[in-house]
Amino acid sequence: LPLLHLILHGSKITFSLFVLLIFSGVTAIVAVFLAFAASSFLTLLVTILILKKKNLFFATREKVKINKKPIIRYLLFVGLANILVVIFASIDTLMLGMFVENAYIGYYRAAFSLIVSLTAFSSISGIFIPTFTQIKGDRLKNAFLKSLRYVFIISLPAVVGLMFISKYAIFLFFGSDYSQSSQIIYIISIFILISPIIEIYSSLFKAKEKTQTLFIIIFSSIILNIILNYVLITSLINLGQNYAILGAASAVLISQLFYLSILMLKTKTLFKIKVSKKLLLKPIFATGIMALILYLYNIY
Repeated sequence: LPLLHLILHGSKITFSLFVLLIFSGVTAIVAVFLAFAASSFLTLLVTILILKKKNLFFATREKVKINKKPIIRYLLFVGLANILVVIFASIDTLMLGMFVENAYIGYYRAAFSLIVSLTAFSSISGIFIPTFTQIKGDRLKNAFLKSLRYVFIISLPAVVGLMFISKYAIFLFFGSDYSQSSQIIYIISIFILISPIIEIYSSLFKAKEKTQTLFIIIFSSIILNIILNYVLITSLINLGQNYAILGAASAVLISQLFYLSILMLKTKTLFKIKVSKKLLLKPIFATGIMALILYLYNIY
């Protein structure tokens, strides 16, 4: 339901910004994830209330026999895909823990918690997703591209803007002790754009019951992520622990780009949907002007 997406992502934005203004340092990192948990819990409560109302409405209807096998298969691969997404988000931190000190993991998580909080702003695009299950053909293509257009308009300027103010943002929310986190943001700020786009593509696969394909793509991306994390961390650790965390961030970025690229190729093959250059021109042009203004401002 669009209402549930609005509640989930709206509460994520509100709660995360609230805790970042109150807490700082390591406490802020923990608080952000607790804020996301609270957001999910709030959405769950609203979902339960809605289901209770629906049950009262459907109580008078006759029961209809359905084929359970496709449903079980769908839920199985959706569940497995969701588990893999959680693993995907934790691999880098787990592997870093084997090679670097806790302080550097703190720098790493601080940067990611800030990115995750900002990503919530463009994740409201999920309100378009429920329509994917009911439409097809040109209507599906138009709805899908409209969702992407929204993400590009919001996220692309946010990525560039954050690159210019990363040092100030880290200082504001986490303090001067986490200044090294700003280097990581230069690499992972693109997640503000990539993550919502991946969410839209993934939702399309789920809506059209291509969950097995989605599972295989995520699994392949995780394997690539593990390999890249090991290679980059072990190669760069000799230069210093700060280089090791930059290597881990680069590994996550490359594997996420691989994940998105395969989703785009499969979407073109399965659903005949291709992102046109016209969709990108205006956001890129506007972002370029903004970047130029910020650059001139920093110089003068």
